[in-house]
Amino acid sequence: MSQYATENFKVEAIYYSGSRLVLNCLAMRRQLGIDWLGLTDQVTANLVWTGVPGSLDLLNGSDVQRVPLPNRKNVLMSASIDSTDSGSGHVYPNDEENHKIHKATVDARVIRYINYTTITGYFLQDDPSTNVTSFDFMTTNFGLINRTYVTDGNDPHHNLTQWQRFERQVSQFNRDAPHHTQYKLLYMGRHGDGYHNDAQAYYGTPAWNCYYSELDGNSTVTWSDAHLSPLGVTQALAVNAFWASEIECQKIPRPQSYYTSPLTRCLQTANYTFNGLDLPAKHPFVPEVKEYFRESISGHTCDRRSNETYIHDSFPSYMIEPGFTENDQLWEALQGETNDDQDIRSKKVLDQVFSTDCSTYISITSHSGEIGSILRVLGHQVFGLNTGASIPVLVKAQIVGGTAPTTASEPFTPLCTCTSPPSVTATTSVCSYPTPT
Repeated sequence: MSQYATENFKVEAIYYSGSRLVLNCLAMRRQLGIDWLGLTDQVTANLVWTGVPGSLDLLNGSDVQRVPLPNRKNVLMSASIDSTDSGSGHVYPNDEENHKIHKATVDARVIRYINYTTITGYFLQDDPSTNVTSFDFMTTNFGLINRTYVTDGNDPHHNLTQWQRFERQVSQFNRDAPHHTQYKLLYMGRHGDGYHNDAQAYYGTPAWNCYYSELDGNSTVTWSDAHLSPLGVTQALAVNAFWASEIECQKIPRPQSYYTSPLTRCLQTANYTFNGLDLPAKHPFVPEVKEYFRESISGHTCDRRSNETYIHDSFPSYMIEPGFTENDQLWEALQGETNDDQDIRSKKVLDQVFSTDCSTYISITSHSGEIGSILRVLGHQVFGLNTGASIPVLVKAQIVGGTAPTTASEPFTPLCTCTSPPSVTATTSVCSYPTPT
Protein backbone atom coordinates (compact mmCIF):
# COMPACT_ATOMS: atom_id res chain seq x y z
CA MET A 1 0.00 0.00 0.00
CA SER A 2 1.15 3.55 -0.67
CA GLN A 3 0.01 6.97 0.37
CA TYR A 4 0.55 10.57 -0.57
CA ALA A 5 3.30 12.48 1.14
CA THR A 6 3.72 16.24 0.77
CA GLU A 7 6.57 18.54 1.59
CA ASN A 8 6.49 22.32 1.72
CA PHE A 9 9.58 24.41 1.14
CA LYS A 10 10.74 27.74 -0.27
CA VAL A 11 13.29 28.40 -2.99
CA GLU A 12 14.46 31.90 -3.90
CA ALA A 13 15.00 32.50 -7.61
CA ILE A 14 17.22 35.39 -8.73
CA TYR A 15 16.95 36.37 -12.38
CA TYR A 16 17.08 39.32 -14.79
CA SER A 17 13.99 41.22 -15.87
CA GLY A 18 13.07 40.29 -19.41
CA SER A 19 14.86 36.97 -19.13
CA ARG A 20 13.65 33.48 -18.47
CA LEU A 21 12.43 32.52 -15.00
CA VAL A 22 13.20 28.89 -14.25
CA LEU A 23 11.74 26.86 -11.39
CA ASN A 24 14.36 24.16 -11.30
CA CYS A 25 13.29 21.07 -9.40
CA LEU A 26 16.80 19.60 -9.37
CA ALA A 27 18.07 22.75 -7.67
CA MET A 28 15.24 22.41 -5.16
CA ARG A 29 16.28 18.85 -4.44
CA ARG A 30 19.83 19.91 -3.78
CA GLN A 31 18.83 22.82 -1.59
CA LEU A 32 16.66 20.50 0.48
CA GLY A 33 19.47 17.98 0.86
CA ILE A 34 17.31 15.09 -0.36
CA ASP A 35 19.14 14.21 -3.53
CA TRP A 36 18.13 10.58 -3.53
CA LEU A 37 14.40 11.29 -3.32
CA GLY A 38 13.71 13.07 -6.60
CA LEU A 39 10.64 15.18 -7.34
CA THR A 40 8.35 13.51 -9.83
CA ASP A 41 5.39 14.49 -11.95
CA GLN A 42 3.71 17.22 -9.93
CA VAL A 43 5.05 20.38 -8.33
CA THR A 44 2.57 23.03 -7.23
CA ALA A 45 4.35 26.38 -7.01
CA ASN A 46 3.16 29.69 -5.61
CA LEU A 47 5.10 32.73 -6.83
CA VAL A 48 5.28 35.70 -4.49
CA TRP A 49 6.38 38.68 -6.59
CA THR A 50 8.29 41.54 -4.98
CA GLY A 51 9.78 43.14 -8.06
CA VAL A 52 8.78 45.86 -10.52
CA PRO A 53 5.33 46.13 -12.16
CA GLY A 54 4.80 43.89 -15.13
CA SER A 55 3.45 40.43 -15.80
CA LEU A 56 4.65 36.88 -15.79
CA ASP A 57 3.81 33.99 -18.09
CA LEU A 58 4.26 30.55 -16.61
CA LEU A 59 4.52 27.90 -19.27
CA ASN A 60 3.24 24.37 -18.76
CA GLY A 61 3.52 22.69 -22.11
CA SER A 62 1.31 24.67 -24.50
CA ASP A 63 -0.69 26.22 -21.66
CA VAL A 64 0.27 29.81 -20.84
CA GLN A 65 -1.02 31.65 -17.77
CA ARG A 66 -0.38 35.39 -17.47
CA VAL A 67 -0.94 37.39 -14.27
CA PRO A 68 -0.23 41.05 -13.45
CA LEU A 69 2.71 41.82 -11.20
CA PRO A 70 2.02 45.13 -9.41
CA ASN A 71 4.86 47.17 -7.99
CA ARG A 72 6.16 45.96 -4.60
CA LYS A 73 3.02 44.09 -3.68
CA ASN A 74 2.75 40.38 -3.17
CA VAL A 75 0.65 38.57 -5.73
CA LEU A 76 0.02 34.86 -5.18
CA MET A 77 0.01 32.81 -8.35
CA SER A 78 -0.41 29.05 -8.41
CA ALA A 79 0.69 26.86 -11.26
CA SER A 80 1.38 23.18 -11.78
CA ILE A 81 4.62 22.02 -13.30
CA ASP A 82 4.31 18.55 -14.80
CA SER A 83 7.99 17.79 -15.14
CA THR A 84 10.76 16.17 -13.20
CA ASP A 85 13.16 18.90 -14.30
CA SER A 86 11.73 22.39 -14.41
CA GLY A 87 8.89 24.74 -15.19
CA SER A 88 9.73 28.08 -16.74
CA GLY A 89 8.30 31.50 -17.50
CA HIS A 90 9.14 34.92 -18.89
CA VAL A 91 9.10 38.23 -17.04
CA TYR A 92 7.71 41.25 -18.89
CA PRO A 93 8.52 44.40 -16.84
CA ASN A 94 6.60 47.59 -17.55
CA ASP A 95 9.64 49.73 -16.87
CA GLU A 96 11.53 47.99 -19.69
CA GLU A 97 14.67 47.97 -17.58
CA ASN A 98 16.10 44.81 -19.05
CA HIS A 99 18.79 42.99 -17.10
CA LYS A 100 17.77 44.55 -13.79
CA ILE A 101 18.09 41.91 -11.10
CA HIS A 102 14.93 40.96 -9.22
CA LYS A 103 14.01 38.21 -6.81
CA ALA A 104 11.03 35.94 -6.45
CA THR A 105 10.24 33.30 -3.86
CA VAL A 106 8.82 29.99 -4.98
CA ASP A 107 6.66 28.29 -2.36
CA ALA A 108 6.35 24.73 -3.64
CA ARG A 109 4.45 21.66 -2.50
CA VAL A 110 5.73 18.36 -3.78
CA ILE A 111 3.24 15.52 -4.15
CA ARG A 112 4.80 12.08 -4.09
CA TYR A 113 4.73 8.78 -2.25
CA ILE A 114 7.21 6.05 -1.45
CA ASN A 115 6.53 2.56 -2.74
CA TYR A 116 8.22 -0.34 -0.95
CA THR A 117 9.06 -3.80 -2.22
CA THR A 118 10.97 -6.70 -0.70
CA ILE A 119 13.89 -7.95 -2.79
CA THR A 120 13.67 -11.72 -2.59
CA GLY A 121 16.20 -14.43 -3.31
CA TYR A 122 18.71 -13.42 -0.67
CA PHE A 123 17.21 -14.65 2.62
CA LEU A 124 15.43 -17.84 3.66
CA GLN A 125 12.70 -15.80 5.34
CA ASP A 126 11.71 -14.47 1.90
CA ASP A 127 11.33 -17.99 0.48
CA PRO A 128 7.79 -19.45 0.63
CA SER A 129 9.28 -22.93 1.09
CA THR A 130 10.94 -21.97 4.39
CA ASN A 131 9.30 -23.54 7.44
CA VAL A 132 8.52 -20.58 9.70
CA THR A 133 8.03 -22.79 12.76
CA SER A 134 11.47 -24.44 12.60
CA PHE A 135 13.41 -21.44 11.23
CA ASP A 136 16.28 -20.40 13.51
CA PHE A 137 18.09 -17.19 12.58
CA MET A 138 21.07 -18.08 14.77
CA THR A 139 21.84 -21.36 12.99
CA THR A 140 21.26 -19.96 9.51
CA ASN A 141 23.46 -16.84 9.51
CA PHE A 142 20.39 -14.61 9.90
CA GLY A 143 18.81 -16.58 7.07
CA LEU A 144 21.34 -15.32 4.50
CA ILE A 145 21.31 -17.75 1.57
CA ASN A 146 24.66 -19.21 0.51
CA ARG A 147 24.69 -18.12 -3.12
CA THR A 148 26.74 -16.27 -5.70
CA TYR A 149 26.32 -12.60 -6.62
CA VAL A 150 27.04 -10.61 -9.73
CA THR A 151 29.65 -8.67 -7.76
CA ASP A 152 31.59 -11.84 -6.84
CA GLY A 153 33.76 -11.28 -9.88
CA ASN A 154 35.47 -8.49 -7.96
CA ASP A 155 36.78 -11.05 -5.48
CA PRO A 156 38.67 -13.60 -7.64
CA HIS A 157 40.21 -15.34 -4.65
CA HIS A 158 36.89 -15.70 -2.78
CA ASN A 159 38.36 -14.43 0.45
CA LEU A 160 35.22 -12.63 1.54
CA THR A 161 32.50 -14.01 3.79
CA GLN A 162 28.93 -14.40 2.56
CA TRP A 163 27.93 -11.22 4.40
CA GLN A 164 30.83 -9.24 2.96
CA ARG A 165 29.87 -10.36 -0.53
CA PHE A 166 26.23 -9.49 0.15
CA GLU A 167 27.30 -6.04 1.34
CA ARG A 168 29.12 -5.48 -1.94
CA GLN A 169 26.01 -6.54 -3.83
CA VAL A 170 23.85 -4.05 -1.93
CA SER A 171 26.38 -1.30 -2.60
CA GLN A 172 26.18 -2.12 -6.28
CA PHE A 173 22.38 -1.96 -6.14
CA ASN A 174 22.58 1.57 -4.75
CA ARG A 175 25.24 2.68 -7.22
CA ASP A 176 23.13 1.47 -10.13
CA ALA A 177 19.81 2.69 -8.72
CA PRO A 178 17.93 5.53 -10.44
CA HIS A 179 17.94 8.87 -8.67
CA HIS A 180 14.60 8.19 -6.95
CA THR A 181 15.38 4.68 -5.70
CA GLN A 182 17.31 3.36 -2.71
CA TYR A 183 18.00 -0.03 -1.15
CA LYS A 184 18.19 -0.61 2.60
CA LEU A 185 18.58 -3.66 4.80
CA LEU A 186 16.29 -3.66 7.83
CA TYR A 187 17.37 -5.78 10.80
CA MET A 188 14.02 -6.29 12.53
CA GLY A 189 14.13 -7.86 15.98
CA ARG A 190 11.27 -8.82 18.27
CA HIS A 191 11.62 -8.11 21.98
CA GLY A 192 12.48 -10.92 24.40
CA ASP A 193 9.93 -12.70 26.54
CA GLY A 194 7.93 -10.31 28.73
CA TYR A 195 5.84 -10.74 31.84
CA HIS A 196 2.70 -10.35 29.73
CA ASN A 197 3.80 -13.36 27.66
CA ASP A 198 4.20 -15.36 30.87
CA ALA A 199 0.79 -14.25 32.12
CA GLN A 200 -0.84 -15.30 28.85
CA ALA A 201 0.84 -18.70 29.13
CA TYR A 202 -0.31 -19.05 32.74
CA TYR A 203 -3.95 -18.03 32.28
CA GLY A 204 -4.36 -19.42 28.78
CA THR A 205 -5.19 -17.43 25.67
CA PRO A 206 -9.01 -17.39 26.07
CA ALA A 207 -8.91 -16.12 29.66
CA TRP A 208 -6.10 -13.69 28.88
CA ASN A 209 -7.81 -12.13 25.88
CA CYS A 210 -11.21 -11.58 27.42
CA TYR A 211 -10.27 -10.61 30.99
CA TYR A 212 -6.74 -10.60 32.38
CA SER A 213 -5.11 -8.60 29.57
CA GLU A 214 -7.25 -5.60 30.57
CA LEU A 215 -5.76 -5.61 34.09
CA ASP A 216 -2.45 -4.01 35.09
CA GLY A 217 -1.25 -7.25 36.70
CA ASN A 218 -1.94 -9.66 39.54
CA SER A 219 -0.72 -9.96 43.11
CA THR A 220 2.76 -11.08 42.07
CA VAL A 221 3.64 -9.34 38.80
CA THR A 222 2.80 -6.25 36.75
CA TRP A 223 2.30 -6.59 33.00
CA SER A 224 1.11 -3.12 32.00
CA ASP A 225 3.85 -1.82 29.67
CA ALA A 226 5.41 -5.19 30.35
CA HIS A 227 9.08 -5.49 31.22
CA LEU A 228 11.31 -8.35 30.15
CA SER A 229 11.13 -11.49 32.25
CA PRO A 230 14.36 -13.24 33.27
CA LEU A 231 13.89 -15.46 30.22
CA GLY A 232 13.54 -12.35 28.02
CA VAL A 233 16.81 -10.94 29.36
CA THR A 234 18.52 -14.27 28.65
CA GLN A 235 17.15 -14.27 25.10
CA ALA A 236 18.37 -10.73 24.43
CA LEU A 237 21.84 -11.49 25.80
CA ALA A 238 21.99 -14.57 23.56
CA VAL A 239 21.25 -12.35 20.56
CA ASN A 240 24.00 -10.01 21.72
CA ALA A 241 26.47 -12.91 21.74
CA PHE A 242 25.26 -13.95 18.30
CA TRP A 243 25.79 -10.44 16.94
CA ALA A 244 29.30 -10.41 18.43
CA SER A 245 30.08 -13.68 16.65
CA GLU A 246 28.61 -12.47 13.35
CA ILE A 247 30.64 -9.25 13.55
CA GLU A 248 33.89 -11.06 14.29
CA CYS A 249 33.54 -14.13 12.09
CA GLN A 250 31.13 -13.21 9.31
CA LYS A 251 31.96 -9.49 9.08
CA ILE A 252 28.25 -8.71 8.96
CA PRO A 253 27.40 -5.08 8.14
CA ARG A 254 26.66 -3.47 11.47
CA PRO A 255 23.62 -1.24 11.83
CA GLN A 256 24.27 2.39 11.05
CA SER A 257 21.06 3.57 12.73
CA TYR A 258 18.90 2.17 15.52
CA TYR A 259 15.18 2.57 16.18
CA THR A 260 12.98 1.12 18.88
CA SER A 261 9.39 0.95 20.03
CA PRO A 262 8.65 3.09 23.10
CA LEU A 263 7.36 0.09 25.08
CA THR A 264 9.70 -0.95 27.88
CA ARG A 265 10.27 -4.52 26.70
CA CYS A 266 11.71 -3.18 23.43
CA LEU A 267 13.75 -0.45 25.10
CA GLN A 268 15.32 -3.14 27.29
CA THR A 269 15.78 -5.62 24.46
CA ALA A 270 17.61 -3.10 22.26
CA ASN A 271 19.95 -2.25 25.15
CA TYR A 272 20.77 -5.86 25.98
CA THR A 273 21.17 -6.76 22.31
CA PHE A 274 23.53 -4.03 21.11
CA ASN A 275 25.35 -2.66 24.15
CA GLY A 276 29.00 -3.64 24.33
CA LEU A 277 29.32 -4.76 20.71
CA ASP A 278 32.28 -3.78 18.54
CA LEU A 279 30.56 -0.91 16.76
CA PRO A 280 32.18 1.82 14.67
CA ALA A 281 32.61 5.18 16.39
CA LYS A 282 30.64 6.95 13.66
CA HIS A 283 27.66 4.61 14.15
CA PRO A 284 27.32 4.10 17.91
CA PHE A 285 24.37 2.43 19.57
CA VAL A 286 22.17 5.47 20.20
CA PRO A 287 18.65 4.35 19.31
CA GLU A 288 15.80 6.70 18.49
CA VAL A 289 12.49 5.99 20.20
CA LYS A 290 9.66 6.24 17.67
CA GLU A 291 6.01 6.14 18.69
CA TYR A 292 4.76 4.39 15.56
CA PHE A 293 7.10 1.39 15.92
CA ARG A 294 4.99 0.32 18.91
CA GLU A 295 2.89 -2.83 19.08
CA SER A 296 -0.63 -3.13 17.70
CA ILE A 297 -2.64 -0.64 19.73
CA SER A 298 -5.15 -2.57 21.78
CA GLY A 299 -6.99 -2.38 25.07
CA HIS A 300 -4.41 -4.75 26.55
CA THR A 301 -2.48 -2.84 29.19
CA CYS A 302 0.78 -4.46 28.10
CA ASP A 303 0.55 -2.24 24.99
CA ARG A 304 0.08 1.04 26.92
CA ARG A 305 3.41 2.82 27.06
CA SER A 306 4.90 4.67 30.00
CA ASN A 307 5.35 8.43 29.95
CA GLU A 308 8.25 10.24 28.31
CA THR A 309 9.82 11.17 31.63
CA TYR A 310 10.11 7.51 32.60
CA ILE A 311 11.63 6.60 29.23
CA HIS A 312 14.15 9.44 29.40
CA ASP A 313 15.14 8.71 32.99
CA SER A 314 15.39 4.94 32.46
CA PHE A 315 17.26 5.14 29.14
CA PRO A 316 19.06 8.49 29.19
CA SER A 317 21.32 7.69 26.23
CA TYR A 318 18.35 7.09 23.93
CA MET A 319 17.04 9.79 21.63
CA ILE A 320 13.30 10.46 21.69
CA GLU A 321 11.78 11.63 18.44
CA PRO A 322 10.45 15.21 18.20
CA GLY A 323 6.77 15.53 19.01
CA PHE A 324 6.74 12.58 21.38
CA THR A 325 4.03 13.27 23.96
CA GLU A 326 4.54 13.00 27.70
CA ASN A 327 1.63 10.56 28.11
CA ASP A 328 0.34 7.87 25.80
CA GLN A 329 -2.32 9.52 23.64
CA LEU A 330 -2.87 6.55 21.31
CA TRP A 331 -3.87 3.78 23.72
CA GLU A 332 -7.54 3.52 24.68
CA ALA A 333 -8.97 1.15 27.24
CA LEU A 334 -11.07 -1.65 25.70
CA GLN A 335 -10.42 -0.28 22.18
CA GLY A 336 -8.11 -1.53 19.46
CA GLU A 337 -6.85 -0.41 16.05
CA THR A 338 -7.61 -2.46 12.95
CA ASN A 339 -4.93 -4.17 10.87
CA ASP A 340 -5.49 -1.69 8.04
CA ASP A 341 -5.04 1.23 10.41
CA GLN A 342 -1.85 -0.29 11.80
CA ASP A 343 -0.49 -0.69 8.28
CA ILE A 344 -1.16 3.01 7.64
CA ARG A 345 0.78 3.81 10.82
CA SER A 346 3.63 1.50 9.80
CA LYS A 347 3.78 3.12 6.37
CA LYS A 348 4.04 6.56 7.96
CA VAL A 349 6.93 5.62 10.23
CA LEU A 350 8.78 3.87 7.41
CA ASP A 351 8.32 6.99 5.28
CA GLN A 352 9.85 9.06 8.08
CA VAL A 353 12.87 6.79 8.32
CA PHE A 354 13.46 6.39 4.60
CA SER A 355 13.00 10.14 3.95
CA THR A 356 15.40 11.33 6.63
CA ASP A 357 17.93 8.56 7.27
CA CYS A 358 20.65 7.98 4.68
CA SER A 359 21.83 4.78 6.39
CA THR A 360 21.77 1.56 4.40
CA TYR A 361 21.74 -0.82 7.40
CA ILE A 362 19.05 -0.07 9.97
CA SER A 363 18.01 -1.85 13.17
CA ILE A 364 14.38 -1.80 14.34
CA THR A 365 13.46 -3.34 17.70
CA SER A 366 9.72 -3.89 17.83
CA HIS A 367 6.95 -6.47 18.32
CA SER A 368 5.60 -9.45 16.41
CA GLY A 369 2.38 -7.63 15.51
CA GLU A 370 4.15 -4.46 14.37
CA ILE A 371 6.85 -6.35 12.49
CA GLY A 372 4.07 -8.30 10.79
CA SER A 373 2.48 -5.00 9.76
CA ILE A 374 5.80 -3.68 8.44
CA LEU A 375 6.24 -6.86 6.42
CA ARG A 376 2.81 -6.29 4.84
CA VAL A 377 3.77 -2.74 3.89
CA LEU A 378 7.02 -4.05 2.39
CA GLY A 379 5.20 -6.69 0.35
CA HIS A 380 6.96 -9.46 2.28
CA GLN A 381 5.38 -12.83 2.95
CA VAL A 382 3.89 -13.50 6.37
CA PHE A 383 6.71 -14.53 8.70
CA GLY A 384 6.08 -14.76 12.45
CA LEU A 385 8.87 -14.26 14.96
CA ASN A 386 9.31 -15.90 18.35
CA THR A 387 10.29 -13.71 21.29
CA GLY A 388 13.88 -12.57 20.88
CA ALA A 389 14.05 -13.54 17.19
CA SER A 390 15.36 -11.30 14.42
CA ILE A 391 15.31 -11.24 10.62
CA PRO A 392 16.89 -8.97 8.02
CA VAL A 393 14.80 -7.83 5.03
CA LEU A 394 16.26 -6.23 1.89
CA VAL A 395 14.00 -3.36 0.83
CA LYS A 396 13.73 -1.32 -2.33
CA ALA A 397 12.19 2.12 -1.79
CA GLN A 398 11.09 4.05 -4.85
CA ILE A 399 9.63 7.55 -5.06
CA VAL A 400 6.56 7.42 -7.27
CA GLY A 401 4.63 10.40 -8.61
CA GLY A 402 1.11 10.73 -9.94
CA THR A 403 -1.99 9.26 -8.38
CA ALA A 404 -1.40 7.02 -5.39
CA PRO A 405 -3.87 4.76 -3.63
CA THR A 406 -5.07 6.37 -0.42
CA THR A 407 -6.49 4.76 2.67
CA ALA A 408 -8.33 6.71 5.33
CA SER A 409 -7.70 5.94 8.98
CA GLU A 410 -10.33 3.78 10.58
CA PRO A 411 -11.89 4.22 14.03
CA PHE A 412 -10.80 1.89 16.83
CA THR A 413 -13.05 -1.08 17.45
CA PRO A 414 -14.36 -2.23 20.87
CA LEU A 415 -12.65 -5.27 22.39
CA CYS A 416 -14.60 -8.34 23.38
CA THR A 417 -14.34 -8.79 27.15
CA CYS A 418 -15.64 -11.03 29.93
CA THR A 419 -17.58 -9.69 32.90
CA SER A 420 -15.89 -12.08 35.32
CA PRO A 421 -12.67 -14.10 35.36
CA PRO A 422 -13.07 -17.21 33.21
CA SER A 423 -11.58 -20.53 34.19
CA VAL A 424 -7.87 -20.72 33.50
CA THR A 425 -8.50 -24.17 32.08
CA ALA A 426 -10.87 -22.84 29.41
CA THR A 427 -9.89 -23.79 25.88
CA THR A 428 -12.35 -21.57 24.03
CA SER A 429 -13.73 -18.09 24.47
CA VAL A 430 -16.37 -15.86 22.95
CA CYS A 431 -13.51 -13.50 22.16
CA SER A 432 -11.06 -14.15 19.34
CA TYR A 433 -7.75 -12.25 19.22
CA PRO A 434 -4.25 -12.84 17.87
CA THR A 435 -1.73 -14.29 20.27
CA PRO A 436 -0.58 -11.52 22.63
CA THR A 437 2.75 -10.01 21.64
